[in-house]
Amino acid sequence: SGASADSGGGSGNGSASDNPLAELAAKSKTSRIKVTYRTDGDKTLTIAQDGQGRTTLTTDGTTIYTSEDGAVTCDGTGPDAECTQLPGGSLGGALTAFTGIFQGLTEIDSSVYGGKLSDATIAGRSARCATFSASDFAGLAGLAGGSDIDRSAKAQICVDEETGILLRLGATAKGEDKQLLEATAVSEPTDA
Repeated sequence: SGASADSGGGSGNGSASDNPLAELAAKSKTSRIKVTYRTDGDKTLTIAQDGQGRTTLTTDGTTIYTSEDGAVTCDGTGPDAECTQLPGGSLGGALTAFTGIFQGLTEIDSSVYGGKLSDATIAGRSARCATFSASDFAGLAGLAGGSDIDRSAKAQICVDEETGILLRLGATAKGEDKQLLEATAVSEPTDA
């Protein structure tokens, strides 16, 4: 059933063959899919992509449309929507932050999470999950410079087994669990 635990601990170079999570996430670039998420603040965020480079991100009445030709942001819908071309092919802050977090976590060498993935069902989809512990990042604790670091803190990322799309990003710190993003619905995108 898809990727399995990496028994070799990886070579440390972060290549996809050393990282089953990265192998799954690589599929996301060409997947035709629409995912609606619930955020930690109980907001809704929807991302749809056609698998050919066109993506939309919708939240709080604003939609960002991206393609190889650039990006446009629209407030509202229909004929009353106010749309603006974003400069220089910018993806817009929200989409850039989302894709940056996802890509960064999936590219962490599998030795950091022991190369072990667990199974989960999220929004009716089969997912593979990796859990990262703060103790795995001891070097970062020193850079943070604080004695207030929760060494028991954890982060979890779950990706769809079929498409590689992010289904859950969660964290636990100081005994509090947070689902920063969790998919609530997954479907095929519609042409719009």
